[in-house]
Amino acid sequence: MPVIVPRVLWDAWLSRGTPLDEAAAMLDRYPANEMRAWKVSRAVNTPRNDGPALLVPVA
Repeated sequence: MPVIVPRVLWDAWLSRGTPLDEAAAMLDRYPANEMRAWKVSRAVNTPRNDGPALLVPVA
């Protein structure tokens, strides 16, 4: 499962100076109401395909 770190924590997450316990505390469930999901074309499965059209939701 990928980690979704809130934008306000990016600097601390990427800092080598952040203590391990603080970094571990950032690994929390990301609020579902802040996520977006939509169907995309099967074209995203081929590395040859590239471009903004791949990001357009499909019905």
